[in-house]
Amino acid sequence: RTEHAVILRFSGNFFHNSIDFDKKNFFSEFLQKVNEAKDVDAVILHSAYSETGENEYLKFFQREHPRRSLAHFGFSSFMNTNELNRYCNFLDQFVTELIRIDKFIIHICSGDVLTQSMNIALACDHRIIGDDTVFHNIFQAVGTIPKGGSIYFMEKRLGHAKTMELLLLQSQISAPEALEYQLADRMVASADIEKEAMAVVERIRKIPKGTVAGIKRLSSMSLKDIEAYLDRETSEIIRIGIKS
Repeated sequence: RTEHAVILRFSGNFFHNSIDFDKKNFFSEFLQKVNEAKDVDAVILHSAYSETGENEYLKFFQREHPRRSLAHFGFSSFMNTNELNRYCNFLDQFVTELIRIDKFIIHICSGDVLTQSMNIALACDHRIIGDDTVFHNIFQAVGTIPKGGSIYFMEKRLGHAKTMELLLLQSQISAPEALEYQLADRMVASADIEKEAMAVVERIRKIPKGTVAGIKRLSSMSLKDIEAYLDRETSEIIRIGIKS
């Protein structure tokens, strides 16, 4: 917590943590408290997964059969449906709450991160990436689809052809590409991302809170079908697993 902002940093193993929460509405209740805090002008979401990377993603979906070849696409054998649903529901809840909250949400990340981080970032209001950021499309390796709304957000920003190119024809998205295709709003030296985010907070806090909240509420109306999309996204992930 800073004077005018709340900084959320993911730590530990994001995937295992996502299905281990004892309380289903943990993030909803937490973000609601943040939303009600009159002295909070913005939220900085830092996707710095200390134990999460490509290998952890693969292990997460393979842990029941760690010797299984990745040539077996789909992951009905890797996770049970209940765990998969918990993982999807966690991300669905997180993305929708980020859209609904009245506070200005800034996402920052750097280094090697998964497309999942980009998905979460696209649900935020402002995105700052380090110049060494690389988003990895690791979902391709297990034959699934990205979870968290990437296709929904990217189609709105880039159109169909570029969305297909970045998610299907590339194994990763570089920082310059993310900036060029409006998947990020600003690129800075990685060491400066939190400093840059705090500078944005200072600009936001000069704007009346009612103005920020009103614009966010009206803006979220254009995303009113996000819940239906996320539900369909989860259904497709389950279908892929069951079919395989």
